[in-house]
Order: sequence, then structure tokens, then C-alpha cells
Amino acid sequence: MTPILETEYAQLTFEPENGILKLVWKDNATSEMYHYVYDRIMELVQKTDVKYYLADIRKLHLIAPSDRKWLQSEIIPKLFKVGLEKIAAVVSGDVYMQRHIAHINQDIEAAKRIKQFGSLDEALRWFKE
Repeated sequence: MTPILETEYAQLTFEPENGILKLVWKDNATSEMYHYVYDRIMELVQKTDVKYYLADIRKLHLIAPSDRKWLQSEIIPKLFKVGLEKIAAVVSGDVYMQRHIAHINQDIEAAKRIKQFGSLDEALRWFKE
């Protein structure tokens, strides 16, 4: 599987046979890079048959509140409107990142289609349910 996007902060890959778009954050990113990556994700979901989005955020430790709100109010609702079925976030034991996902779920109508997991395997199993 060849990365679709590779930066020092993030790697984005797509598995067309499973419809899984996977983002692995390698490090904290600037707001500009955060927006850039999610804009690419939006383009890919609109152009390809992505059913599931898997975000591995174990190495992403800080997200600006304005970036979280943008993701929550702009990007995630649009992803579901263009056909995305589920979003899984793989998080570390970091309470900050767990709260980040909880805040996103709080205000999103489709929150039942967004879950957080402790491992990639758990997230992939949920996609198959």
C-alpha cells in the first residue's frame, strides 16, 4: 500500500479493497498542516469509494481548540454527507486526546458512527460489524 500523502507530520493511505482511508499522525502539526491534511482527506472521500476513516492519533498530543471546532463543525459532517460510514480514532492513554474525541462526539449528530479505540485491530473489527 503506497501512501497517498506523506509529510513529516502525517501519512495517509487508502485500501480500496476495504474502503479504508487511514491517517497516521507522526507528530504534532501546525494548524496549517492540520487543515491541509484534512482538506486532502475531504478531497479523497469525495473522489473515491471511502467507507471508513481510521485516524491513528497516538502521536498527536496537542490540537488547538479552533482546529477541533473546525474538524467537528466543518469536516466531519461533510465526510458523512458524501458517503463515509464510520470514523475510528486510535488513541493512546492520553486523557487530553480522549477528551478531544469526546468533545467532537458531543456536538455531532452522527456521534454513534465515531468511536475511539486503543488499537488498530479493535478499530478494524468495528468497521466489519
